[in-house]
Amino acid sequence: MARGLIAVGLAIAAAGSACTSTSSERAVHAALDAMAQGDDQRAVKDFSRDLLKAHDAKNLALVWENLEKQAGDFGGRGGSSWHVIEGRRYLFTRMSFARGAFVALDACDAQGKINFFEWGPVSDAAEKIASAKPVTESGGIRQLPMTVPSAWGPLPATLTLPPGKGPFPAVLLVAGAGRNDEDETIGPNKPFRDLALGLSR
Repeated sequence: MARGLIAVGLAIAAAGSACTSTSSERAVHAALDAMAQGDDQRAVKDFSRDLLKAHDAKNLALVWENLEKQAGDFGGRGGSSWHVIEGRRYLFTRMSFARGAFVALDACDAQGKINFFEWGPVSDAAEKIASAKPVTESGGIRQLPMTVPSAWGPLPATLTLPPGKGPFPAVLLVAGAGRNDEDETIGPNKPFRDLALGLSR
């Protein structure tokens, strides 16, 4: 059971490989700073045509408003780093908010225009797993906390094993969109945990 990086912003178009220069990085930073300052027209200045068709300045203002409702007041923009994922280059920029850090994920097309603009919370998998303890359920079922590596950052996970030495068949349960934990908790219900325990029995 794993929880992935959750997008709360804009996910548009496949990213190109041209957004690697200092000028492109400056364009991304300028867009993020303008967005934080409420200057939505300036924020979309370097968006690609396709990105603008899907998300204009008014829509971008709504995205930022919803982000601050979720994460609290904006605290500042941190450093950036480039990552290659499936042959494409993405710029990861840390953004601090009152209730936690998020990462802005950006990439550009061949003309250096921003065509990928997305948000996600900074992975807390390592911290969660550091304080988690293995649990043995009734009947000898074992639940082991672990992390799963991914190109977007480590994912917190739980490995649920039947009693005995195995080998065992495996089922991978991955949480969907939204701020879900690895159990897909909805109110008092934990459907992924129930599935894992049921399959292990």
